[in-house]
Amino acid sequence: MKDQDLKALFEEYNSLPKSPQRSVLGRKIRAEKKRLVDECNYVDIIYVLRFLGDYEKDRLLLDLLKNNPSSSLFVLAFAGSEMNSYSRANDIEKSKHKNDAEALKRDVVSTFDSMLCSFVSSHGSKEDFAYVKQLTDGATWLKSHERSVQGLL
Repeated sequence: MKDQDLKALFEEYNSLPKSPQRSVLGRKIRAEKKRLVDECNYVDIIYVLRFLGDYEKDRLLLDLLKNNPSSSLFVLAFAGSEMNSYSRANDIEKSKHKNDAEALKRDVVSTFDSMLCSFVSSHGSKEDFAYVKQLTDGATWLKSHERSVQGLL
């Protein structure tokens, strides 16, 4: 699904009161999230995360982790520390990293940065840059990337 279609779908869903139309939109959103999880499409999952509340975000990341346990670094990078998905991913990664907290932290930061670089390479609107800027507190790699594509915006 194209970005604008997905964004419009979420906006329409959020603007409607409980109704049959809202239920139809909810099913479309669930189908799209399932497709992204099944495909393990991290870039588009990041795009969808911006429209979700904490519970829905945790649910999506738990589904991703269940479907693909090797997604645990991605889940650690994008889940809140209070989420169940974070806790499960952390357990997986602690054993993989033999409880080396520093190595784990480096890998999570690296995953976070590389996934967001991929995201801004695919989704380059001003809103997308603002979203990434918010997530990264304006990391230096983002400023550099933003300058490189500035003429495209």
